[in-house]
Amino acid sequence: MGYAASFLAPELPEMGPCYPDWILLARRAYISDRKNATVADNHTSDGHPIQVSLFAATPPAVSHLCVHCPGKEDQFAYSPAVIFSREDLILFDVSLGTRDMSDYFIYKADSKAPSLVRIADPEPYTSGLHNTVTDASVYAPDDWTLITGSRRLDSVEWKRGDEVNIEDVTVSEDCYGHTDLLPRFCENGKPSLKKMPIGIPTFGNCNNAVYFMCKVKFEDTKGWVVAVDINSKRLDAVSTFSAATLPGFSTAYYPSSFSKYLNNNSAEIELNAQIADCLAITDTDSSVDD
Repeated sequence: MGYAASFLAPELPEMGPCYPDWILLARRAYISDRKNATVADNHTSDGHPIQVSLFAATPPAVSHLCVHCPGKEDQFAYSPAVIFSREDLILFDVSLGTRDMSDYFIYKADSKAPSLVRIADPEPYTSGLHNTVTDASVYAPDDWTLITGSRRLDSVEWKRGDEVNIEDVTVSEDCYGHTDLLPRFCENGKPSLKKMPIGIPTFGNCNNAVYFMCKVKFEDTKGWVVAVDINSKRLDAVSTFSAATLPGFSTAYYPSSFSKYLNNNSAEIELNAQIADCLAITDTDSSVDD
């Protein structure tokens, strides 16, 4: 059986037709015949049908792709890899039979008909997504300080931004009692960052949060994502995610605005029209009363 054919995609509730403006997109897709309204299809370079669907979730929950090649599930060399995402596009690769031979696809979002396009092969070995990790089998919490920085594109000087130390982070009341999600990381019913082995900070697309990955053992198939607001220095949310395809600590997800382009704006247009009609009626009634 292929490398990742036995990994099952986690269940996520269907969010359509109202998708979040951005998501944390898992770096590895799942080999699964699950599909939804976002499904798009095409053919591999050797003529086999292929389909992909996005299963979206609101951060800090992690979204993922499901990729299906009928009759080819046992021939995947590894789980399809998300290489890049920008605006309404996701670039991912599919390797059937050998790690050195891949097809590259662009998945384009659309509220009515998402599409999947196979692109010409780039130079060999451009993906570079094979896991290389830290020998430790068990991870331990450690002190840390997060410092943000920014610079202009035409400058080499960095401007220092926010600074958050683990000692400064408090816990939102919304996270109290989450012993079901973080059973070994709680003190007196509250999650404690000091007890969490965390790393791989990832900034969100449209808020002030930074998202950390949390794992205990190298081979764990389950991990957590914790969201820390860098302005209030507060742990705001936590969610589990499947780490089966990514042993150890390595980049597991990317911020992506792909989901925003799946939304159908016609509902918003209709709502604005209804509001305009209500305002017009209100103005007419006011004139009559005068």
